Amino acid sequence: MNPLCNLSTLFLILFYSFGIESLPLDLNISHVETNLTTQIPTSHIFNLTIKCNEGYVVSSNGTCILSSECSSSEKKACPKNSHIVPCGSPCAPTCDNPSPTICTVQCIVDACTCDDGYVLDSQNNCIKPENCPKKQKICGENEKFFICGTHCEANCDVPFPGFCSDKCLENACQCEFGFVRNEQGKCVLLSECLV
Repeated sequence: MNPLCNLSTLFLILFYSFGIESLPLDLNISHVETNLTTQIPTSHIFNLTIKCNEGYVVSSNGTCILSSECSSSEKKACPKNSHIVPCGSPCAPTCDNPSPTICTVQCIVDACTCDDGYVLDSQNNCIKPENCPKKQKICGENEKFFICGTHCEANCDVPFPGFCSDKCLENACQCEFGFVRNEQGKCVLLSECLV
């Protein structure tokens, strides 16, 4: 599969020992930008941006061809719940940051972008925000994270709770075994409650 066949713009860094004038510019290229440097004496290093004419895309050999000339196997396919946009953002909504506010001004050409109502998970799949994995809380000293904690945590006043609801207290930081919660909200040994 040719990953370039859906791109209308190609960004390259090239090493060359020939002149820029020897680039084949009769290949339906509408725009060429270079940033020449001469840091290596025997050759030049430059950034090359090739923008194809309207209706053309970059082929695997770096030339511009009609998009209809791409085989169906070469056409870019986006994952489930996403689509191609001509200029995508580098700051797509994710499970960790569903509403990014600060982002660089940058265009990712012909990028796959999640459909509305979807965010990227850690494997770059587009999923509904409610399907994002729950973040594990960072618990304090002598605390432990429980996906399903108790509503009747031991404390200095009631160190051995009796009957308690079996309903989960979801994603809770609770005192580790052998500790109870004091009036300041810290998990301490029972012997420290009397002090």
